[in-house]
Amino acid sequence: MRALAPLVAAVALVACATTPPTPQELVLERARQGDAESQLRAGFLYLAGDGVPQDPVLAREWIEKAASQGLADAQVAMARLCAEGIGGPVDRAREAHWLEKAAEQGHPMAQHNLGVMLLYGRGIPPAPSEGVAWLRAAADQGFAGSQYLLGAAYKKGLGVPRDPVEAARWYGLAAEQGLAEAQNDYGAMLAEGKGVARDPEAAAAWYAKSAEQGFPLGMENLARAYFLGDGVSQDYDAAATWARRASDAGSVEAATLLGHIYLQGAGVDADPAEAAYWFRNAAERGSNRAQYNLAIQYRNGDGVEQDYEKSARWLQKAAESGHVEAQGLLGSYYEMGYGVAADDRAAMRWYRKAAEAGEPRAQAAYGRNLVIGKGAKPNPEKGLRWIRRAAERGNPKAQALLGSSYLEGRGVERDPARAERWLRSGAEQGQVDAQFNLALLYYEGEGTKRDYAQAAKWCRKAAEQGMPEAQGLLGTLYRLGQGVPQDSAEATRWFERAARQGHATAQNNYGMALLNGDGIARDPAGATEWFHKAAVQGQVNAQFSLAQAYGRGLGVERDPVRSFAWFEICAKQEFPKAREARDALGRSMSPEQRSRGRALARQLAAELPAPADAGGPRSSPRR
Repeated sequence: MRALAPLVAAVALVACATTPPTPQELVLERARQGDAESQLRAGFLYLAGDGVPQDPVLAREWIEKAASQGLADAQVAMARLCAEGIGGPVDRAREAHWLEKAAEQGHPMAQHNLGVMLLYGRGIPPAPSEGVAWLRAAADQGFAGSQYLLGAAYKKGLGVPRDPVEAARWYGLAAEQGLAEAQNDYGAMLAEGKGVARDPEAAAAWYAKSAEQGFPLGMENLARAYFLGDGVSQDYDAAATWARRASDAGSVEAATLLGHIYLQGAGVDADPAEAAYWFRNAAERGSNRAQYNLAIQYRNGDGVEQDYEKSARWLQKAAESGHVEAQGLLGSYYEMGYGVAADDRAAMRWYRKAAEAGEPRAQAAYGRNLVIGKGAKPNPEKGLRWIRRAAERGNPKAQALLGSSYLEGRGVERDPARAERWLRSGAEQGQVDAQFNLALLYYEGEGTKRDYAQAAKWCRKAAEQGMPEAQGLLGTLYRLGQGVPQDSAEATRWFERAARQGHATAQNNYGMALLNGDGIARDPAGATEWFHKAAVQGQVNAQFSLAQAYGRGLGVERDPVRSFAWFEICAKQEFPKAREARDALGRSMSPEQRSRGRALARQLAAELPAPADAGGPRSSPRR
C-alpha cells in the first residue's frame, strides 16, 4: 500500500491540472447531443469565430439542425443565411420556407419579413393580400415595423382597399413606439388632414420626434414647417438649420428648400448665386424640382450667367422625370427656339404631356396650336376643348383665348356675350391680351353697347403692363377724348411709349404729334424719323406722311424723287389722295426724275413687309 501512495498522488495531481471545458466546448457538446438552443448557439459561434475557427458553412449546418427541430429563432436565422448567401447559396425560396415555419409559430420578426416578401414580391412571386395578413399578425403583436408597413399598405391600397383612416391609425401606433419613419409619415397625414383631422401643430411635433432621431425626411419636413410657419412659429433660421442637416443626411429636397431660402432671402440675405448652388446640388442628385428651378435661374440670368441652352438642358431633365410645369415650359422653348432648335412638333409633344397631366398653361398652349394648326393638323374643335378645360380651371390665358374665339367665331359659334364674360374673367386676373381685347370689344361695340369709359379702363390696364397695342389705343382715346378727358400731352406720351416698342401705327401718330407740336414741342426732324420707322414697317399713313416730308423738306432735305417713290407706294395701296399727290408732284419733275422715282418705289416696295394697319384701333391682339 505504501508503494502505491506516490502513484495515487501523481494521478491526483494530473487530474487537478486538467483544463475545465470552455463555454464554447460545452455548447458544442450539448449541440452534438441534439439540444436545439445549443445548436443555434453553435452556429453563431462559427459565424463569429468566437472561440472556434470562423466557418460559415459549419455555422449554417448547425443553425439548420436547430431550425429543423422547430426552433423559431433558428428558422429566422436560417432564413437570413439563405437570403444573404452565407455558408451556402442565396436561396430566396428557402428563405421564405423558413420564415413561414417561424411565422406559423407566431414569431413576429418572421411574420414581418415574410409579409414584406409576399407584399412586394421580393425573391418570390408577389401575393399582396397574404403579405398584408402576415404583417397584420406581427402588427397585432406590437411589431412596430409591421405596423408601419401596414399603414403604408392602407395608404397605397396595396393588398387591401385604400383606407386613409386605417393608414393613419397604424402609422400612429408605430410612431408611438418611436419608429422614426412612422413618426414622419404620421406627421405628414396630420399635416394634410388625410385619414385624420388636419392638425399642423401635432404634425410638426411628430416631425420633430422623427428629425431628432436623424431621419432625413423628418428633418426635411420639419425644415419646411419652419419655413412656412405651418404648425410652428415661422423661423427661417431653424428652417435653414434643419434643411442643412437633412441635406447632409441625404435628403435631396432639403437642398432644394435651401435653394428657395436663399433665392427668396428668407431669414438670410437674398443670394441667387447661393440658391443656384443648392439647386444644382439637388438637381445633380435627381430632384426634378431643383432642375426646374435651376432652369429658371439660367433663363433669367439670376445668380448665374444667362444661358438658354443650359436652361433648356435642365428643363429637359426635369420634364423627362415627370415635372409637369417643366414639360409645359419646355414646350414653349421648342416653339420659340429658346436654347434648342425650334421644333413645333416637339413643342406639341411636350405641351400634350403637360396638358394631359392637368397643367392649365400647357392646356391653353396645346389647344391654341391645335386651333391654328401649328405643329399638328388643324383641329379647332379639339383645340377649343383643351382651351375650355384650362379656362374653366381659371387659367387667364385660356380665358383670353376662349373669349377671342367666341368673339371671332373661331371653332365655336360666334357669341359676343360669352366672349365678354370670358375676356372679363381673364382681364380681372391681369391677363394682358384679355384686357386689350375687352377694351376693343367696348371700343367697337361688338355684341355689346359701345362704352368708351370701359374701353379706356381696360386699355389702361393693358398699357400699364407694357403692351404697345394698348398704349397706342390709349393714346388715341386721349387724343379724341373718348372715355377720358381730351389730353394731347397724355395722348402723345402714350404714343411715344408704344412707338419706342416698335408699334408702327403709334410711330406714325407720335410723328404727327412732333410735326404739329401736339402735346409736345414741335420737331419736324424728329417727326420724319418716326415716319420713316413706321413706313418701313408697311404703315401706309406714315408712308404718305414721309412722302409729304420729302416733298416739302419738312425736317429733312427736300427730295422730290424719294417723295414721288413713297407717293407711288401709297397709290398702289389705293391710299386716299396718294395718286393725286404723286401726279401733281410728277408734273413738276423731269421724265428722268419720274423714272428714278418709279425705280426707287420698286426697290423700296420689295423691301417692305405686308401693309400694316392704316391706323384704326385694332393693332392687333385677339391671338
